[in-house]
Amino acid sequence: MQMKSLPHIGGRTRERAVIAIGVLSALLLASAAFAPFSDPDVAGRAALSQLAGRVADGIVAEWSRMAADPLRYAKTPGPMFAWGLGEAYRDEPLPRDVHPHDDLSAFSTLLAEAERLEIAEHDARGALEIVLEALEKNLDLGQRAEARLRAIQLAVKAKRADVVRDELAKTANELDPVAARIDTSYLLLSVLAASPMLDDATRAASCARLLDLWSQGRIAVPRRLVWLEDAPAPWRMHVDPRYEALRSSLASACGDEESASALASEFEIRKLCALQDHLMPFPPQPSDGAWHVMPLQDTVFALHATAGGTEGCYFRVEDLGRALVDAARSDGLLPSGFQLDFRGNDASLGALVRGRTELVGGEFAFTLRHSDPESIVRASARRLWWIRGALVLLAAFSLGASLATARALSRERHLAEARSAFVANVSHELRTPLASILLMAENLESGRVGSEETSRRYHSSMRREANRLRRLVDDVLDFSRIERGKPIGVRREDTALAPWAEDLRADAQAWAERGGANLTFTVGPLPASASIDGEALRRAIFNLLDNALRHSGSVEIALSIGEESGALVVRVSDRGRGIPERERSTIFEPFARLEASTDGAPGTGLGLAIVREIAAAHGGSATVRDPEQGSGAVFEIRIPWADASVET
Repeated sequence: MQMKSLPHIGGRTRERAVIAIGVLSALLLASAAFAPFSDPDVAGRAALSQLAGRVADGIVAEWSRMAADPLRYAKTPGPMFAWGLGEAYRDEPLPRDVHPHDDLSAFSTLLAEAERLEIAEHDARGALEIVLEALEKNLDLGQRAEARLRAIQLAVKAKRADVVRDELAKTANELDPVAARIDTSYLLLSVLAASPMLDDATRAASCARLLDLWSQGRIAVPRRLVWLEDAPAPWRMHVDPRYEALRSSLASACGDEESASALASEFEIRKLCALQDHLMPFPPQPSDGAWHVMPLQDTVFALHATAGGTEGCYFRVEDLGRALVDAARSDGLLPSGFQLDFRGNDASLGALVRGRTELVGGEFAFTLRHSDPESIVRASARRLWWIRGALVLLAAFSLGASLATARALSRERHLAEARSAFVANVSHELRTPLASILLMAENLESGRVGSEETSRRYHSSMRREANRLRRLVDDVLDFSRIERGKPIGVRREDTALAPWAEDLRADAQAWAERGGANLTFTVGPLPASASIDGEALRRAIFNLLDNALRHSGSVEIALSIGEESGALVVRVSDRGRGIPERERSTIFEPFARLEASTDGAPGTGLGLAIVREIAAAHGGSATVRDPEQGSGAVFEIRIPWADASVET
């Protein structure tokens, strides 16, 4: 006993020595970390002034880069405008709304019934007939316009090109282009609705007329097409989404680049009108092709000359300031804590650290503020404290490294003890079947067996013990491969699953009788055959059965085999004490034992590790969970058919 304990004592001594060295090193480093240093207050205030000057110079340089191409940096620019588009129209006709309001007339009843047939019964033809019937009645202008638009829409759904052409022609003859349905021309809506069913000539003629009316401003469209908003975001362009949708639909219906270009030009004219209505006169036009940024009426205006004229855009001072701050921060020119005050009197941004610097006249300038300027002073002293911090960190690292090394040595010692226990357990496990085989062989050899029946029983027992011995040897070989970091080798072959399951049933029942277990064996639907290592899976299953009988504290054991979701699933469940949640991630490791286990059951400690490796070698997994009802544990092997060819 004394000789066996020497390595153990030596191992603990080595661990204590490593910890002692680490603690001593940490103490020496900590002592060096707290040596006295001089006060850096004067150097800190000089550093504040120098840093503020560098930051202000960096902001000016960043603005110079932005001014060379303001649209690249500004996140919220105003609208773009181009000079030289000519005088825009000013006297657009007001839309004349003839859309019929909801009432209880027969006309409204017929339209409601048509809508019901179209939506609820998907009967476009029936709905069309009702609308055409309504058109035969005495209707006013608004009712006829609405009914003809609905007839065109339903005729397109019902693929009645004749009705589409007739109703579109009547609409074009009866209605003025300013006759509107909620500010939108009935003629425009009718042509857009009929476009899919028109022949090329009719579509081209209709679109040409609409395009001419649209370009001249003589067709009813939403009045507030493009406008500039004074507050809270001056100079921001807004476009009515109805106008955009109508313009896009008309361009698609026309289907040619010339029409799209004409609509785009008309849009530019409307933008220019909005600008002229909001601000007069325009700034002077540059001629050098470069961007020029200038203050203009409490905001900033940027413009430059292009090949087609002069373009300009507006920026709010706040928006341009945010863009400048974002660009400066992204380039690392505005350190944390510094703020740019574009109004010059916003004390909420911090204490003033540098005076006002102009960028674009008096309209766009900044003062430099800092939320805590004293922190800059302290930062200079902090640089000296970095040495202390580094030494303290090194001390902590030394202490942590020594503890980690000691833990690794302790783990190595425990592993050596586990291996020693493994050798002892394997020796014991091997001795039992060997002793049984030798005893029965001696009885057979000496002729003590009286009958042939007894002789057959002896031979059966010898074969059983030999199989047990073989499984133990296989476990040892598998452990050797696991320890070397190699996967367990499996020999897949085409295996008929029904005979394999039947042989497994017979062996499992025999195992249950020998061990005194109450085994329930269930075989679910299985394919005819699969490419698996049947013997390796048998070993894994019997390892789970042995584990359940030895360590669960229960003799009620269930074994099921079947196919679920494209995989072979084997489950072994018991009604025993179960496995705590915190230990389920480690029980599949070699030599793992439950902390609360006091059953003293023999074993090599490798069964579950080998089960996991066999499942992994088949491309599957091995897991454990609680049963759906009651106590105990359910071990599951799942092997997807995708990793083993299957024949049905």
